[in-house]
Amino acid sequence: MWDAASAQETLTLRGHFDSVFSVGFSPDGQRIVSGSADDTVKVWDAASGKELLTLRGHSGAVWSVRFSPDGKRIVSQDSHDTVIVWDPSTSTPVQEKPPAETIARNVSPVDALLSVCRWDKADAKKMN
Repeated sequence: MWDAASAQETLTLRGHFDSVFSVGFSPDGQRIVSGSADDTVKVWDAASGKELLTLRGHSGAVWSVRFSPDGKRIVSQDSHDTVIVWDPSTSTPVQEKPPAETIARNVSPVDALLSVCRWDKADAKKMN
Protein backbone atom coordinates (compact mmCIF):
# COMPACT_ATOMS: atom_id res chain seq x y z
CA MET A 1 0.00 0.00 0.00
CA TRP A 2 1.16 3.51 -0.74
CA ASP A 3 0.27 6.83 0.81
CA ALA A 4 -1.06 8.88 -2.11
CA ALA A 5 0.11 12.21 -0.64
CA SER A 6 3.68 11.23 0.23
CA ALA A 7 4.17 8.42 -2.32
CA GLN A 8 5.65 6.35 0.51
CA GLU A 9 5.00 2.64 0.96
CA THR A 10 3.03 2.11 4.15
CA LEU A 11 2.14 -1.59 4.12
CA THR A 12 3.03 -4.81 2.30
CA LEU A 13 0.56 -7.69 2.21
CA ARG A 14 2.26 -11.10 2.23
CA GLY A 15 0.45 -14.39 1.87
CA HIS A 16 -0.32 -15.24 -1.75
CA PHE A 17 2.01 -17.75 -3.39
CA ASP A 18 1.71 -16.33 -6.91
CA SER A 19 0.93 -13.10 -8.75
CA VAL A 20 -1.93 -10.90 -7.51
CA PHE A 21 -4.27 -9.74 -10.28
CA SER A 22 -6.95 -7.78 -8.42
CA VAL A 23 -7.29 -5.82 -5.18
CA GLY A 24 -10.17 -3.86 -3.66
CA PHE A 25 -11.21 -2.10 -0.46
CA SER A 26 -14.31 -2.79 1.58
CA PRO A 27 -16.77 0.13 1.59
CA ASP A 28 -15.73 1.12 5.12
CA GLY A 29 -12.02 0.96 4.20
CA GLN A 30 -11.31 -1.53 7.01
CA ARG A 31 -10.57 -4.58 4.82
CA ILE A 32 -8.78 -5.34 1.58
CA VAL A 33 -9.65 -8.22 -0.74
CA SER A 34 -7.14 -9.70 -3.20
CA GLY A 35 -7.30 -12.32 -5.95
CA SER A 36 -4.29 -14.29 -7.12
CA ALA A 37 -2.90 -16.78 -9.62
CA ASP A 38 -2.68 -19.18 -6.66
CA ASP A 39 -6.48 -19.68 -7.13
CA THR A 40 -7.36 -17.99 -3.82
CA VAL A 41 -9.13 -14.89 -2.58
CA LYS A 42 -7.69 -13.35 0.59
CA VAL A 43 -9.13 -10.77 2.97
CA TRP A 44 -6.78 -8.51 4.92
CA ASP A 45 -7.02 -5.98 7.73
CA ALA A 46 -6.28 -2.65 6.00
CA ALA A 47 -4.63 -1.08 9.05
CA SER A 48 -2.29 -3.89 10.10
CA GLY A 49 -1.95 -5.96 6.91
CA LYS A 50 -2.89 -9.09 8.85
CA GLU A 51 -4.45 -11.84 6.75
CA LEU A 52 -8.00 -12.39 8.02
CA LEU A 53 -9.12 -15.26 5.80
CA THR A 54 -8.47 -17.25 2.68
CA LEU A 55 -11.35 -18.22 0.39
CA ARG A 56 -10.78 -21.40 -1.63
CA GLY A 57 -13.05 -22.67 -4.37
CA HIS A 58 -11.68 -21.43 -7.67
CA SER A 59 -9.97 -23.82 -10.08
CA GLY A 60 -8.07 -21.10 -11.88
CA ALA A 61 -6.31 -17.83 -11.27
CA VAL A 62 -8.56 -15.23 -9.65
CA TRP A 63 -8.62 -12.27 -12.02
CA SER A 64 -11.20 -10.03 -10.40
CA VAL A 65 -12.42 -9.37 -6.83
CA ARG A 66 -14.87 -6.83 -5.39
CA PHE A 67 -16.71 -6.18 -2.14
CA SER A 68 -20.42 -5.53 -2.36
CA PRO A 69 -21.39 -1.96 -1.40
CA ASP A 70 -22.60 -3.12 2.02
CA GLY A 71 -19.38 -5.11 2.60
CA LYS A 72 -21.33 -8.31 3.32
CA ARG A 73 -20.35 -10.16 0.14
CA ILE A 74 -17.27 -10.61 -2.01
CA VAL A 75 -17.53 -11.37 -5.72
CA SER A 76 -14.65 -13.10 -7.49
CA GLN A 77 -14.06 -14.33 -11.02
CA ASP A 78 -11.38 -16.76 -12.16
CA SER A 79 -9.53 -17.45 -15.39
CA HIS A 80 -12.19 -20.05 -16.33
CA ASP A 81 -14.83 -17.29 -15.99
CA THR A 82 -16.44 -18.92 -12.95
CA VAL A 83 -18.02 -16.26 -10.75
CA ILE A 84 -18.37 -16.92 -7.00
CA VAL A 85 -20.27 -14.78 -4.51
CA TRP A 86 -18.81 -15.29 -1.01
CA ASP A 87 -20.03 -14.62 2.50
CA PRO A 88 -16.82 -13.52 4.24
CA SER A 89 -18.37 -13.98 7.68
CA THR A 90 -18.58 -17.75 7.07
CA SER A 91 -15.86 -18.14 4.38
CA THR A 92 -18.34 -20.00 2.18
CA PRO A 93 -19.72 -19.48 -1.33
CA VAL A 94 -23.26 -18.14 -1.39
CA GLN A 95 -23.65 -18.59 -5.13
CA GLU A 96 -21.52 -19.90 -7.96
CA LYS A 97 -22.01 -19.40 -11.68
CA PRO A 98 -20.38 -21.89 -14.04
CA PRO A 99 -17.92 -20.83 -16.71
CA ALA A 100 -19.08 -18.67 -19.58
CA GLU A 101 -17.29 -15.95 -21.45
CA THR A 102 -17.71 -12.91 -19.21
CA ILE A 103 -17.58 -9.65 -21.07
CA ALA A 104 -18.06 -7.27 -18.13
CA ARG A 105 -18.99 -7.20 -14.46
CA ASN A 106 -19.86 -4.58 -11.89
CA VAL A 107 -21.31 -4.28 -8.40
CA SER A 108 -24.00 -1.65 -7.93
CA PRO A 109 -22.96 1.04 -5.43
CA VAL A 110 -26.55 1.42 -4.26
CA ASP A 111 -28.28 -1.91 -3.75
CA ALA A 112 -25.49 -4.53 -3.80
CA LEU A 113 -26.65 -6.06 -7.08
CA LEU A 114 -24.10 -7.84 -9.22
CA SER A 115 -24.29 -7.36 -12.94
CA VAL A 116 -22.41 -9.77 -15.15
CA CYS A 117 -22.57 -9.62 -18.91
CA ARG A 118 -21.79 -13.12 -20.15
CA TRP A 119 -21.64 -14.80 -23.51
CA ASP A 120 -22.39 -18.50 -23.29
CA LYS A 121 -20.89 -20.22 -26.35
CA ALA A 122 -23.17 -23.25 -25.90
CA ASP A 123 -26.26 -21.02 -26.11
CA ALA A 124 -24.82 -19.28 -29.15
CA LYS A 125 -24.46 -22.63 -30.93
CA LYS A 126 -28.12 -23.43 -30.15
CA MET A 127 -29.16 -20.16 -31.81
CA ASN A 128 -27.43 -21.02 -35.11
